[in-house]
Amino acid sequence: MSEGSRERGAIDPNSGRCNAKAKLGYFERVVDQDNAVDCLTSAVENDSVSSTYLFCGPPGSGRSDLAYAFTHLLLGNDKNFNDLSDVHIVQTNRLSIGVKEVRGLISESALMPSNQKYRVFIIHDADRLTPEAQNALLKALEEPIYSTIWILLAPSSEDLLPTIRSRATEIHLKTPRLEAVVELLIAEGIDAETAEICALLSGNHVGIARYLSKNKSALDSRLEVTKRALGLETIADAVMLSDFIISGAKTEYEDVINERYDALTDELKSTLGIQDLKTIPPNYRVRFKQLDDERELAKKRAARDYIDIRLQQVLELWRDVMMAKTRSNVPPVNKMHQNEITSLAAAQTLKDINLKIDLIQDARMKLSRNCIPNLVLSSLFASMIIPKSAR
Repeated sequence: MSEGSRERGAIDPNSGRCNAKAKLGYFERVVDQDNAVDCLTSAVENDSVSSTYLFCGPPGSGRSDLAYAFTHLLLGNDKNFNDLSDVHIVQTNRLSIGVKEVRGLISESALMPSNQKYRVFIIHDADRLTPEAQNALLKALEEPIYSTIWILLAPSSEDLLPTIRSRATEIHLKTPRLEAVVELLIAEGIDAETAEICALLSGNHVGIARYLSKNKSALDSRLEVTKRALGLETIADAVMLSDFIISGAKTEYEDVINERYDALTDELKSTLGIQDLKTIPPNYRVRFKQLDDERELAKKRAARDYIDIRLQQVLELWRDVMMAKTRSNVPPVNKMHQNEITSLAAAQTLKDINLKIDLIQDARMKLSRNCIPNLVLSSLFASMIIPKSAR
């Protein structure tokens, strides 16, 4: 196959124009994206693989799972990527991916594959590429190397330069159906009731649903947030809910992040032949300092994401109240609290409900601008108090 035979353009997974049978051995973790899987499988079977792909879709649609499955299919094996020198994965805890990192990838992309047919570069959160980084990448995409395949992951194609989009095959993913997420969890050994609760609470986000189904403390924490949000009757309730969310942000992710960066630190020590961090030679200290800085950034980002997820959870609760108030046929996310939701809908006017939804969105915006979480959450929940006498 020549470079010129690589197809480019948009592939709509809902168009149904690709009917290749999915390779379930590779794509079994990809949920409810059959047409997208068929299109990628067809490209491999017909020897018409593009040099650049752009996988777009909302959070939880399975962009990462699809990229990894496609890479396994391209390379014809299911080995761990850590054991494959021809797979390069870019993930960052930073707010952006800079031009220096991209230039390093471009240099790597010029090398021939060591053991496989292709070299595959997967860039998570490609929407975080700085304009300079995107322009540097564009030069590599304009002159594609036959053996190199780029897979860019982003929520929307609009997050990238038009010139990059024009050189990529776009694969658009959708939010999986609730039933599909529930079926996946049941197939993984989760009981039907827990599977449905996890799928509902995740908003059909495959990764979050899977995490909740296998982490009882995380699931209990989510259920507790909903319970407390339903019971905001006093200032004390508002303060306690704020404290509960903020403490959860610290405990749920900090141990995981510390474990990850402790391992990276130990690996760097081993590579440099250093036994004790207290005796690091001056010329190596900057590398350990960089790891420490990345650790703190990862903690801050994880805490911010955790708090935002909790606010989305409260937002979903009040959307359920809105649906109950307007007698919508849309099934509630928090159907396990149907009675409380119905009572709140009866006690609040449509204007009151809309105001609470707006306040939650405003709080999320403030937190995205690095406002102090405790102040934002305490103020938000205080404004959402409904005294017992008014219920």
